[in-house]
Amino acid sequence: MGTFRALAGFLALIGANKVLSFVPGGQLNVARFSRSVNRLSWATTRCSGVRPLAASVPNGIGEGKRVGFASGSEDEEEEEEEGVDGKTKAKLQTVNARLLAQIEEQGKGIVIPTEESKKIKRKEEDLNGVNPFYAILGAGGAAAMSFGSWKATLWLAQAYYSKPAEESDILAVARMTSFIKQAVVGLFALGAGIFGVTALGMGVMAAIVAVGVAKGELDPSPEASRSKKAAPGASEEEKELLMLQQADESLRKAQEEIERNVGKL
Repeated sequence: MGTFRALAGFLALIGANKVLSFVPGGQLNVARFSRSVNRLSWATTRCSGVRPLAASVPNGIGEGKRVGFASGSEDEEEEEEEGVDGKTKAKLQTVNARLLAQIEEQGKGIVIPTEESKKIKRKEEDLNGVNPFYAILGAGGAAAMSFGSWKATLWLAQAYYSKPAEESDILAVARMTSFIKQAVVGLFALGAGIFGVTALGMGVMAAIVAVGVAKGELDPSPEASRSKKAAPGASEEEKELLMLQQADESLRKAQEEIERNVGKL
């Protein structure tokens, strides 16, 4: 009964608004009319005891889903997602296994240096037959060449600085002249360094040979240079050939010694 009255009042207000719209100055205020409609709606819900659907649904919930109800397709969607994830993981595992196999295959050809291979192996040179006197003379000559080259470098640098060449209007000629000067000075400086290192090396070798001769470990005679030892990596044939050469040399020395002794007698 209350609902019927509320609806009748609502319809009466709408009709009154329509009728008054034709009367000048009789148009109802829109704000007042909307407030009246809201009050009528509130009265209708109070009389009927039924809450509007929008009021019973919490904010933020879409029309397709309601609180307390689960759609039947959610489980299917979860199963589909799990299936897709499983396939993706399987593919990733397959790709990773393939990449690991390729890396292992490529790594087989790479030789990793060991601690022993990193060590520098010095090759021992046979200094028998090296005359320390000649080594000292060679070191002195190389030192003289180094000193002369260095003096020439300083003289050329000072001469080019104190007496610069006439500047040319042609850019190519000026650049070429400057380049030639720098090249000449650089070559003399390089020669001084090379001869200096050579003199130092020959001087050290002469000192080592002199100490070895004084201790009796080295023989400076030219014949001693022929008796060489086999290299560590030499083959058996090379070792046998070297032994035959040493035996032949020993026989020759013994024969010369016998001839000397016979001549003395």
